[in-house]
Amino acid sequence: MRKSDVLSHFGGNQSEVARVLGITRASVNGWPDLIPEAQAYRLERLTRGKLKADVAEYDRRRQQHRVDGPSAAA
Repeated sequence: MRKSDVLSHFGGNQSEVARVLGITRASVNGWPDLIPEAQAYRLERLTRGKLKADVAEYDRRRQQHRVDGPSAAA
């Protein structure tokens, strides 16, 4: 799930995203383009599927992490 999609869904409001997830706005601000997997699945559930976690992308990232090591996936 892309950060831009999440922000678009919530009207560009990082504070609203943070409130819905129970995290800080600074945490949302610090997300990379592909948001943390756990947050993606939470948002998919909370939005009743309007936002979708990209299972294949998260699987690719995990596989790359295993092959290349932790620094390559960052």
